[in-house]
Amino acid sequence: MIFSRRFVLAAPMLLAGCQFLPPMPDEIGAPVGLVEGFSGRAAGSGVFTRKHGRGEERFTLAQNGRLQRGHLVVNQVFAFANGLRNRLTWQFEPEAPGLWLGRRDDLIGTARVVERRGMVWFSYTADFQRPAGVIRWGFEEVLYRRPDGALILDGVLAEGGTPALNQRIVLRR
Repeated sequence: MIFSRRFVLAAPMLLAGCQFLPPMPDEIGAPVGLVEGFSGRAAGSGVFTRKHGRGEERFTLAQNGRLQRGHLVVNQVFAFANGLRNRLTWQFEPEAPGLWLGRRDDLIGTARVVERRGMVWFSYTADFQRPAGVIRWGFEEVLYRRPDGALILDGVLAEGGTPALNQRIVLRR
């Protein structure tokens, strides 16, 4: 039996029990790992796009990551077009080769981060404070490098187990 490229790349997440997957990249550049992708300063822009219906939310991202005693600490500042700002700090610790666990104040449990086939896969649940109250989102994301060198973080956000938003963040150093 011959498997498609999409199946081979998605199989680790399917076996991990996720319910939805981010869109698969059409072109992948040089491999990227978690430390390489999130260390140092980067700036980017992103958009959340509704899966059903219209609407999008644009934002910018300033990010700074550093290795600290074997752990990766990443500070992120999101500035949304509507004026909201969100400051987040990730702490990633290695669990096994190619596997990291991530923690952040707004996470429910820990994030599972898998480095595989030159990409980095993230799976986690987080609570976001919004003007209307707290929203709990399930995230499934993939970080990869495009041939032009840009880092792309594509994702799907689910609310109540139902995919609701697509995410795309483009980071440059």
